[in-house]
Amino acid sequence: RVRVLRQHYSLLFTRLSDDQSPRDQLALTPQIHLEIPGPGSYLIAELDRQLEIWFSDEPTDQRTMQLDGESVSFPLLLRSVEPGERFTPLGGPGRKKVARFLVDRKVVRHQRHQHPVLESDQGIICILGLEIDERCRITDATTRRLMIAWEPI
Repeated sequence: RVRVLRQHYSLLFTRLSDDQSPRDQLALTPQIHLEIPGPGSYLIAELDRQLEIWFSDEPTDQRTMQLDGESVSFPLLLRSVEPGERFTPLGGPGRKKVARFLVDRKVVRHQRHQHPVLESDQGIICILGLEIDERCRITDATTRRLMIAWEPI
């Protein structure tokens, strides 16, 4: 009554309920589709996460994603990753599939839903908790920073 999942260099053991078979698929991952009208704090109960967005003139700690505030327009859309979609990772040589980026960052399959995308009308601006899109980077011309925190509850 145990399922074992290989996660790169470790194993994850989970106890199965009486009605589960070891070959049953893992629980379906929640699909997220939420409009973010402006700066504020948003509880994402499906993922047990808190999304906080605010503007600042000063840099903050490393856990906060920092984007050029002028390159982003509200409302934003917080949503699950869609198959085949691409973005340009910060400092990357070009566009990359989001799924490939998650694999390269060694995010295990059953935890990838914990990193949804945030997009504006121009496209993906970041993969929450991991990376921002190159076109939203902080530059010498940046006057206002958009700060994004993606924290567990």
